[in-house]
Amino acid sequence: MLRDWFLPHKETHKKAHFLSWEGLIIYMMLFILLQVGFSLVSYSKPGVLGISSDVDVIKLIELTNQERQKQGLSTLSENEALNKAASLKAQNMFSENYWAHFAPSGKSPWDFILGSGYKFTYAGENLAKNFYNSEDVVAAWMQSPTHRDNLLSPKYHDIGIAVVEGVLNGQKTTLVVQEFGSTKTFVSSPTVSVGDRKVTIPKEEYNSKPELLAAVTENIPSKIQRSILKGIK
Repeated sequence: MLRDWFLPHKETHKKAHFLSWEGLIIYMMLFILLQVGFSLVSYSKPGVLGISSDVDVIKLIELTNQERQKQGLSTLSENEALNKAASLKAQNMFSENYWAHFAPSGKSPWDFILGSGYKFTYAGENLAKNFYNSEDVVAAWMQSPTHRDNLLSPKYHDIGIAVVEGVLNGQKTTLVVQEFGSTKTFVSSPTVSVGDRKVTIPKEEYNSKPELLAAVTENIPSKIQRSILKGIK
């Protein structure tokens, strides 16, 4: 009887079926099936569960400049070379299947910046993935000391951003790459700020980098997809 699944059996002194080992096995199987089902639906039909990404390059630049203005800093100008560098970096993360400032192949943030034709004196990079909107991205960067320092650095004059969607580690992912730079100040050794590191670029490496990006745009992921995971680097 149906009630036997929910109520103990007085006649046989047995537990309700839902409290038995058989019931627990059924729960586990149903849970696994539901998880697999949701994953398949989310993978094949992005957004079908009400999950979508509304991160916008123009909005990200606007919000970044708003935070800078609050601190009395100059606003950043959108730079096409830095936009290209950000796009190349995002494409490379999908191509090499990683999420970090440095690629498994050894490519560095300045490979992409210099490779785009932007000869910087100071540069920096912020990363984010799988945020639903631009406001949340900038808020997360502002809550992280290293990202905040980059975003509010008085050394930068230019900005470039890319928002690229694809598959990373088997998951539908939206990557945001924010590149900063300045070409207006003379320095003997150009410097890049990534995460908690400040890297000084040797002159010979600085001058040779544009040649390293020849193959970066190959194997660009063609699947445009989204996910619900969040993070910054």
